[in-house]
Amino acid sequence: MSSALESEVREYDWRITQGTRERLVIPVFRDGAPYDVTDWIVDAVIRAHAGGALYYRWPTELVDVTGSEVTLTIPAPVSSAWDWTRGWYRVTLSDPSSPTEDPDAWRVLQGEITIDPE
Repeated sequence: MSSALESEVREYDWRITQGTRERLVIPVFRDGAPYDVTDWIVDAVIRAHAGGALYYRWPTELVDVTGSEVTLTIPAPVSSAWDWTRGWYRVTLSDPSSPTEDPDAWRVLQGEITIDPE
């Protein structure tokens, strides 16, 4: 899977097993080359559907941004507690050096997330 800091948003349907630790590594590219997003702000959420009720927001300690990769982690106890089996997620990156009133932000990935019961 690849992701881009462009107007094009990548789609990826993510299937996880409930009650297991899961990771999603998102490579970030700009103009076809890996793009360093170290220290960028990540806003990653799961909703019932696009624009729907919020199911989950990744806390900072479960998001790793290193070089041109963003890694989202879902700990086993977190997915064990979920009482839903299907949702929609999206990952947005914001440049911390951009103005706060008009930040440079890109949605780099989105898609359906399916939880397979353990």
